[in-house]
Amino acid sequence: MPELLCHAIIFAKDPERLAGFYERALSLVRGQSHDGYRELEAEGRTQLGLHALPAHVAASIEITIPPGWRGDTAVKLCWSTPDLDATRARFIDAGGLAKDPWTMDGQRRCDCADLEGNVVQLVETATSQ
Repeated sequence: MPELLCHAIIFAKDPERLAGFYERALSLVRGQSHDGYRELEAEGRTQLGLHALPAHVAASIEITIPPGWRGDTAVKLCWSTPDLDATRARFIDAGGLAKDPWTMDGQRRCDCADLEGNVVQLVETATSQ
């Protein structure tokens, strides 16, 4: 039996600002914090870690308003939601971007970008809680 993913980490230019975004966009709550690292939780479990980028890397990244799409990264996180339209609206209201939803394998999906341009996907599932 394969091991289960316990959480994911995004390296961020501004972990505090990005934590506030994910609180608003996905209703995550702040968990443990360490110097340059923030955990966000849903239902008492760690879901997402935000880790500060090294200063020399952060200096090379420009954050724009609205954010640009950073589709050149190796990972796209996907979040399940029982209500794609409501979650998509919260993503936009929190300052992110969202493309139009589409359907694949019987599930509605939507690609979004957070405040730093990280691309995430929302997936509407009947079994989400």
